[in-house]
Amino acid sequence: MTKVLIRNDFTGCVMTVDASQLLTTSRLRTLRSNMHADDCMSGDDLGGRGKQDDQAAYDALLSRAQQVAMTGRSA
Repeated sequence: MTKVLIRNDFTGCVMTVDASQLLTTSRLRTLRSNMHADDCMSGDDLGGRGKQDDQAAYDALLSRAQQVAMTGRSA
């Protein structure tokens, strides 16, 4: 299990995600909705915004999330 902490400095939300799990479009929607309201556009594909605690791990997870968002295929 690889845990990654996701922060959104606009909403003040923080969430821990198991980065070893499969990412799907449904999971991405759930992650974003846990970080802020549906009409809020303050975050990226994971719902994060601003400096992250482990930037390298976050960037790797974000890259996978962006691939899923663009292709619709799980990663």
